[in-house]
Amino acid sequence: MSKSTTQAFSASPSTTELTAYMGGPCVVRESRTVDLAQGSVSLVLGGLPAQLLPGTHTIVSIEGVGKSKLRNITHRQANLNLQSVLRASIGKKITVAEGIFDDADTMHGELMCVLDGNRLVLKTNGDECTIVPFTTNVGFPEGFPEGLSSTPSVAMNLEVTEAGAYQLKSLYESEGVSWNPWYEIFFDSKAGKLSRFACYVALSNQSGTDFKDAGFKLIGSYNQSQSKGRMRAFSAAPAMASLEMAGGGLESADAPTSESVGEHKLYVLPEPISIANGETVNSILVLAADVPVKQEYHLHGGYYVDARGVSEAELPKVPVNVTLRLQNTADNKLGVALPPGEFRVLEADSAGQLQKTDTVHLRERVSPNESFKLDMTTPARDLKGVRVLLASQEDPHHTQELRKKATEDKTELPHRFREEDREVTLFNYGDKPMSVCVHESFHDGTEIKWASYPEHGVWNMDDTGARCIMTVPATTSDKPGRASFRYVARWQVE
Repeated sequence: MSKSTTQAFSASPSTTELTAYMGGPCVVRESRTVDLAQGSVSLVLGGLPAQLLPGTHTIVSIEGVGKSKLRNITHRQANLNLQSVLRASIGKKITVAEGIFDDADTMHGELMCVLDGNRLVLKTNGDECTIVPFTTNVGFPEGFPEGLSSTPSVAMNLEVTEAGAYQLKSLYESEGVSWNPWYEIFFDSKAGKLSRFACYVALSNQSGTDFKDAGFKLIGSYNQSQSKGRMRAFSAAPAMASLEMAGGGLESADAPTSESVGEHKLYVLPEPISIANGETVNSILVLAADVPVKQEYHLHGGYYVDARGVSEAELPKVPVNVTLRLQNTADNKLGVALPPGEFRVLEADSAGQLQKTDTVHLRERVSPNESFKLDMTTPARDLKGVRVLLASQEDPHHTQELRKKATEDKTELPHRFREEDREVTLFNYGDKPMSVCVHESFHDGTEIKWASYPEHGVWNMDDTGARCIMTVPATTSDKPGRASFRYVARWQVE
């Protein structure tokens, strides 16, 4: 670097804003006020994350009293260690103490060089030099060397037309900052509502630096920039400091706003956040009360057990699955973009205490005014089903003679069919009638020859099967409520 180049140093930004992704590096935008001399200037930016990705730093703008021209940008790795300090102190006065406290023998002199990394050469009296063992008890009476940092730094070589204050805006990418959305719902099945619907943001910082009063924006996708490694996984609980109690309910601070950026949904957290390296901070993305929910029961298609010679008590029962359906609309207390995430389901017991009863997942992003569902992993407690095969018959296999004759005559073999007489029975062990959607899966080209339409059901055919809405009466004092559905299906097997 030429002698006419002026050195300038910015220890930290005046404002910081981050865009965090659900995986991959974050994007950091900084603003700094720097005093620059006229002419050639080497500006070093400090206070950068330890996991800054080299080659991602760019200047957005430089505005000030004059104009500036960028020549190049150099990325410097963190270099604050004892060896670097000693190398930067060659030619300066140092003190070396052997021993500790009052028993220490102290030597003073000019550091000439470091030998093999473990011995120091000191000029003590005149031209006399002494080799002393390297110790960690080293003092620097002329001050600590400049230009060393525990975090990476960026050096910008500029040509400045006029000395004065300049506003520098830049951005870069850094690993170690990501966010993870997760939900909790207080499910009131009797009232048909979610007394709480909450989406929390767990914001994790493993970047190697602290961010103070930083603005955060969140994108619900992955940043595909090349990175050194995967983001570490973490779990979190809601930070109650970010919530306010009001009227016995729960209210959040100002709600985040959202907007679309390209094909991505961007969430803007309403207040700056200070997050130290190694911390996970939780914030609220969505908080709603009394959200209407429709609870559905489904018996999905499955295997039919041959019931011939088997008593009903011995037949295996299959579970009935539960689905919660919601409308993401303002009328239903929602109407905001929802990122994919895990749901913690809580329900009250007889004493009113909340108990965790399930964990479900929202697999895809939900747009405003879009309906969505949550498939519970725990089946219905009072509903069960039985699928039995009452009878079956299949056309006999073609004989070798028949196959040979068809080949000689160049004719097609006649089709072979299979026919099954099936019955589905639902049992209700609860004290209220329940409606269940029974799903049947069919082979291609299946023909329903006969069906006993349930008394309170509807038989709906489509290309892949059929659905039947059945009402199962409540249990009585001596037996469970039950409803059955029977049909005969025929399809080609050859």
